[in-house]
Amino acid sequence: MRRLPQSIRVAGTYLFVAALWILFSDQLVGLLITDPQLVTLASTLKGWAFVAVTTALLFAALERDRREVAKQEVATSEAEQRFSRIVETVPDAILLLDTSGGVTYMNAAAERLLGWSWLPGSPAATDFGGVRSAGGLPLPPQRNPIERALADGGAIRSEVIALPGPQGSRIVVVVNVAPIAGETSSGLLVSLTDITAEHQASERVQLLSRLYQVLAETSQAVQALAEGHDIFEEACRIAVDVAGLRMAWVGTLELTSRRIVPVAWAGHEAGYLERLDISADDVPAGRGPSGRAVREGVTVVSNDIANDPAMVPWREQALQRGYYSSAALPLRLDGEIVGVFVVYGADAGFFDSDAVALLERIAGAMSFGLEFQRRDEDRRTAFEQLEQYRAELEVRVDERTAQLSLANERLAQADTAKSQFLANMSHELRTPLNSIIGFTGIILQGIAGELTDEQRKQLEMVYRSGKSLLSLVNDVLDLSRIEAGRVRMEPEEFDAVEAVAGVVASMRLLVEQKGLVLEEALPDAPLAVLADRGKVQQVLTNLLSNAVKFTTHGSLSVTLAAMPAGRRFKIAVSDTGPGIPDAELEHVFDEFYQVPRPEGDKSQGSGLGLTITKQLVHMMGGELLVRSEVGVGSVFEVVLPLRLPQATPDATDVLPDDALLVLAVDDDPSSLALISRWLARAGMRVIESADAAEAISLVGERAIDVLVLDIMLPGMSGQEALQRLRSDPRVADVPIVCISSNDPSSYGEPRLADACLVKPLAEVPFIAAVRGAVKSKVGHNRGKHVG
Repeated sequence: MRRLPQSIRVAGTYLFVAALWILFSDQLVGLLITDPQLVTLASTLKGWAFVAVTTALLFAALERDRREVAKQEVATSEAEQRFSRIVETVPDAILLLDTSGGVTYMNAAAERLLGWSWLPGSPAATDFGGVRSAGGLPLPPQRNPIERALADGGAIRSEVIALPGPQGSRIVVVVNVAPIAGETSSGLLVSLTDITAEHQASERVQLLSRLYQVLAETSQAVQALAEGHDIFEEACRIAVDVAGLRMAWVGTLELTSRRIVPVAWAGHEAGYLERLDISADDVPAGRGPSGRAVREGVTVVSNDIANDPAMVPWREQALQRGYYSSAALPLRLDGEIVGVFVVYGADAGFFDSDAVALLERIAGAMSFGLEFQRRDEDRRTAFEQLEQYRAELEVRVDERTAQLSLANERLAQADTAKSQFLANMSHELRTPLNSIIGFTGIILQGIAGELTDEQRKQLEMVYRSGKSLLSLVNDVLDLSRIEAGRVRMEPEEFDAVEAVAGVVASMRLLVEQKGLVLEEALPDAPLAVLADRGKVQQVLTNLLSNAVKFTTHGSLSVTLAAMPAGRRFKIAVSDTGPGIPDAELEHVFDEFYQVPRPEGDKSQGSGLGLTITKQLVHMMGGELLVRSEVGVGSVFEVVLPLRLPQATPDATDVLPDDALLVLAVDDDPSSLALISRWLARAGMRVIESADAAEAISLVGERAIDVLVLDIMLPGMSGQEALQRLRSDPRVADVPIVCISSNDPSSYGEPRLADACLVKPLAEVPFIAAVRGAVKSKVGHNRGKHVG
């Protein structure tokens, strides 16, 4: 049974005592006292006695109530302190709301989470109207859990919502609401658990997964669709339906007006595109993401439309439709920007770097679709034109074939006649010339009698002219023999130091007669070579004679040295002559070509000496290089193999200047000799090397047409050399054929090579691979490097 309140019990007791006193006190006085005067005095004393007794009783009752109230206040204070300590230590946000939604208490976690300020004892009205779904969509009051709890006083269990956070952020929380009721007040206890980070991570994973699916479906659509607009519409649909984007649209650039016009879209558009006015120029209407993407050709992201100054012209309309972030990606056709792909997210910060990277791949797929469409149209047009021309071409080919056959036959006859004529005429000319030179020399020696000064002068002119004519005839004869393939290599073992020293000694008198100094730099130790000694000495003699002929003062020098890896040697002839202009360097080896000389320079020549020299060097598997500086002099370098490859019965002895130059690199001597033999038999010039570092240097210095590279090399591997060559812009387009004892997939990146072969090699497939690799690039490097 419920006990009555203290105030009611005190009042009832007082009423009961007073009633008894009033009813029975007078009767008691009348029975005890008979004297009227004493009765009056007793009645007065009776009244004071009642007042005194009741006062004492009231004081005792009130004092007891005061002590009870004090004890309750202390207990309440202690309970409140215990509650405060508990809620301040929990990580969740705790709020107490009154029935109107005002905050009557919140812990520090709630202030930090929500960014609200609250002073104890000062109820603050709060607005829970900004509550959204976890996906960012606005919630009506009937779906807002806090508004619903305030309205019906019911409990809410573990609902996930999004609330406005500090500085415009959005936080995702798990909300629990419990009603509370007391003797004097009622309200709600609200707890909020922050799951923003977990939700964002989950959303990011889901978004990337969806974007990957968009990329895959867009790529499939590009392959399946033909019309450009169909590609745009399908890409927008996929972006919205699969990736969950708020809206996506594609705009194309009008070249005349420089406006970006929407041509396809999908998603929650609601008339947004009708209000768009976007320019591709640097004007206010073109400084948003779409205009910048088209103008600058880069992806432009606005991850906070509500606070992005560039979005001011479109902000209100965008926010009304739930667009809180956007990304604009340029679309290209044949390298030119033709439009933009724009997507919108329902949350700020929607497009992180990973999402942007995937969107760029999606835009790339769309651009590829446009290029594929354009190429397909071009292909159809070209095919129609090809069909039209083919009929005409067949007739022309038949006519030209007949003409070429006749021309080839006549050329062959003319070449045979030329060679025969040169051989016959050189023989017929040399016989009388030798007689003229011989008898003129005898007369000049005075054997036939004394000569006058004038006779001697004229005979010396005849002698010099005869010698010049004989030199010209010899040069023509040598060139005709080389071109006719009648010059043979006669390799022998000899000391290159001794051979070069012999040529220098024979030329020294001629050099000193012209007042020049001849210097030589030869190795101290013998340098054994297997080559055609006569051809090597003839090459050096020709170069020294050429240097003496065009050098009027200063010095000449001859240098002999073995090159790295011990497979080649170099002979260099330098002079201090007038030098050769850069424009003339590429012609110095042409037949009958002579570099223009300064006025007064009487140097003469047939214009065949350097041509013959270069042909001889090529026959020996070497290279002849030149570098020169006007006013300083020239340097001619001959690079020859230390061992001349042995000729085979079906090998080509004489290779033309335009024969492919192949650098063969292999540390196995037998393998290197074999592939060199195959290449020579196929009509190619060969440089041999066993060192990858030397190969890199040679490719950079020489006009290499194709590189045959063994992957398994000591020191620097062929794989590393391959990667270095492909990363050097100067030589990155040199055709490379890789060979290895292992499968190509086992040694790195075969895609860097133009062809990959596995040992043991076979001649026919090997030569086919070399020719196939160089087919599309032949001549790419020829003439790039001189010296």
